[in-house]
Amino acid sequence: MSINNLYQFNSVGNCDGRQLDLVLSNFSNVKVSKAPDLLSALDAYHPNLLIAVEHSHSSYLRSNRRSHYSYFKADYSAIVREIRSLNWVQLLNDSHSVDTMVQIFYSHLYKIIETLVPKRKSKLAKYPVWFSQGLIRLISEKEKYRRKFSKYHNPRDNLEFKITRKRCHKLYDICFKEYRRKTELNIRKDPKQFWSYFKNLKGRDSSLPASMRLDDTMADSGSSIANLFAQHFSSIFTQTTHVVNNNIKRSTNLQQLPKFRFLEVEVLRKIKGLNIHKGMGPDNIPPIFVKRCGVAIALPLTMIFNRSLQEGIFPNVWKKARIVPVFKKDDRTDIKNYRPISILSCFSKLFESLVHSILARHFENLLDNSQHGFRGGLSVQTNLSNFITDLMVEVDKGNEIDAIYTDFSSAFDKVDHIILLNKLSQCGIGPCLLKWIESYLHQRPQTVVVNGFESAEYIARSGVPQGSHLGPLLFLAFINDITTVIRHSKCSLYADDLKIYRTVGSNVDVQLLQADLDVIVNY
Repeated sequence: MSINNLYQFNSVGNCDGRQLDLVLSNFSNVKVSKAPDLLSALDAYHPNLLIAVEHSHSSYLRSNRRSHYSYFKADYSAIVREIRSLNWVQLLNDSHSVDTMVQIFYSHLYKIIETLVPKRKSKLAKYPVWFSQGLIRLISEKEKYRRKFSKYHNPRDNLEFKITRKRCHKLYDICFKEYRRKTELNIRKDPKQFWSYFKNLKGRDSSLPASMRLDDTMADSGSSIANLFAQHFSSIFTQTTHVVNNNIKRSTNLQQLPKFRFLEVEVLRKIKGLNIHKGMGPDNIPPIFVKRCGVAIALPLTMIFNRSLQEGIFPNVWKKARIVPVFKKDDRTDIKNYRPISILSCFSKLFESLVHSILARHFENLLDNSQHGFRGGLSVQTNLSNFITDLMVEVDKGNEIDAIYTDFSSAFDKVDHIILLNKLSQCGIGPCLLKWIESYLHQRPQTVVVNGFESAEYIARSGVPQGSHLGPLLFLAFINDITTVIRHSKCSLYADDLKIYRTVGSNVDVQLLQADLDVIVNY
């Protein structure tokens, strides 16, 4: 049932109160009730059922096709020679600020890309991804014989058509099995291909409806839908006053994280670890370009990264994010049923990953042991196994355990920057790095992109960027002290998903569990 995306909808009981007859469907709107009029003799064990299936053929938003650079077909030997011919030390050292350095860096890269990277116009694929070129040619040949027979009614053409069609069916099965075999073998190297196959198997469509709504406002064009998404996502943020450094409480208890710089070899090592199958960010430069040109661009990137840390300023151009709406559940036409995912520049994520490595080591011993999210060696499984272990011990003793599951609404988007920076300072983050993180969080411009249509720009007033390397770690630092207010119950965290549980033997235990829930609300 699960593999075929089927669900059971019958809840009508027979004379024994059981459901012997199953109603399976892959549609979501199926209603099963007891039939008021009998079309056949009444069977006490198999009651007559009335099944109503609501299904509408929705139209989908067409993509806005644009020209793109074909980075996979670029001549990277020539590109690397051009980049290496530039005197980056002279070009960047005289810059007044890190933002100027980034502008110079991009201006030279874009000139080289314009000259040496071929362009192509994206178009919809006519055939499924597993069709081989041989199968596509055979399909064309089959269609040729079909048209000839339809026009001239020659029995020879009909025979050729049937033979070719049989070969098509056989080759189709071979191609699909080979595609599935490669998908399974490459699941670690290319998980995107696996999830694409999985969504097709489950019948899930990621296309957006041609008409969408936000409360009472309707939109039926690409640009208006993108702007409606932007309106909704921007409304989630909370008002956070820009942090002034003298408002931040400094820590005196913990040893402060010392200043650090990156070496060119460290930057190059990170570049070599990039996944070339990831998409491009707002700067339209994908990871494959960065990785193939790593030996040439490692030097200018190292200079920019170190200047940024020295000045405590995160480059403005790397704050920009493209927001992609991802459907969650229920009605696809309701914009509130989507969550935002940030697509960031590859250079921005590269910089973040280097800083993240240092911050993660600093926070490893500071994060509470009950937190299992976004940490090495911990996962959803370890979170669950700890809870199950506690549960089994008490159940084996014949005791009752009550558990409360909580969830923060739009948790990552509502992080207050003032509170976060104060907590980071109390965790030993020094003034220079704290200023850099403040710059990283402040005034991040975002635009929503749907099917090639782009919304007007808006500013993220709160929160940490989703889809970034630093965002999850900063959120863990933000929520880390929630466990200090829980005094009577055990707790377990996975990012913002918190559960508290306690052995309950009397009304006193119930009141203590409720008291912990109350302090969580106050927190």
